[in-house]
Amino acid sequence: MGSLWNQIRPIIGRPNRVNRFLYDIYKEEIAVDRQRSKAEIHDIGTAVNDMISAIVGQAFETDTVFNIPRKMLPNHIIGVGSFFEQTKIIDVNEFDFTVVLPYFTSENVRVVKELHSPYVGCRHGVRKNPFAFVELEYVGKNADILTKKNLLTTIKSKRYILACGLYTFAKVKIDDCLSGPRKVQPVDRETGTLEFNVNGFGSKSYPNGPALKLYLKWWQNWGHNNLDITVDLVPAIKTSIPKNMSNNITAPYVMRKEVTKSNCCFFIPKNKPHVSVDFIISFSQIESQLLLTLRKERP
Repeated sequence: MGSLWNQIRPIIGRPNRVNRFLYDIYKEEIAVDRQRSKAEIHDIGTAVNDMISAIVGQAFETDTVFNIPRKMLPNHIIGVGSFFEQTKIIDVNEFDFTVVLPYFTSENVRVVKELHSPYVGCRHGVRKNPFAFVELEYVGKNADILTKKNLLTTIKSKRYILACGLYTFAKVKIDDCLSGPRKVQPVDRETGTLEFNVNGFGSKSYPNGPALKLYLKWWQNWGHNNLDITVDLVPAIKTSIPKNMSNNITAPYVMRKEVTKSNCCFFIPKNKPHVSVDFIISFSQIESQLLLTLRKERP
């Protein structure tokens, strides 16, 4: 594998499948020349972050239950993916954020695995692992209000958070800030301007699995190297997970270890058009942190 492998092997351990994957990322993506100046890359990144913060903050500012104080926005908007991992190799045209929805916490949400769901194979014939899905039982107050918002359903006298309801709730809130009188304003920077791009999908987010896909446009100030940018916003609930359940998480040991250490997980909706209470455990934040640590220790 060469000297590079010898440098990073003490960090990532034995050469199993996951470690080989991390090695390939390090070899092929980290510290690659950019197509744009560092100043412009920085401006695009901060402009996207500011616009997403404005959209999320505005989306929930008037909701009495799900209000996010402006100073708390950084705790609810978490950048993940190649740009934030500093492994982007082509152009800064894709961004990924986890949007941690307010109100739901370990105080009113209990992670359980007690409902039977048919885990069938996908269209490629790969069977889904039932351990990848959990249910989030709601044990807090304001149940009637949340039910009216289509966020809860009752099964055998217990209340569960609706995955599809949560996704739809977030989408309606976000879409309300993309057009009309509440539309977010363009973000100006020294090297260019970022604005929401209507594109071919209208003034709304586009469903993309568990994510809400937004289309933005970067207009370069000194040339014609403008850029179409997509942003995936994944609504999530952050809460603690029982220790006995964390041992059965379908993930590499390093991921399970981080979950145990922090005693919490991010749960994203399965997002199906029918009533569903299945949530998927997300490891995007842990993956990003591992890659950032790798980059810092072996520049």
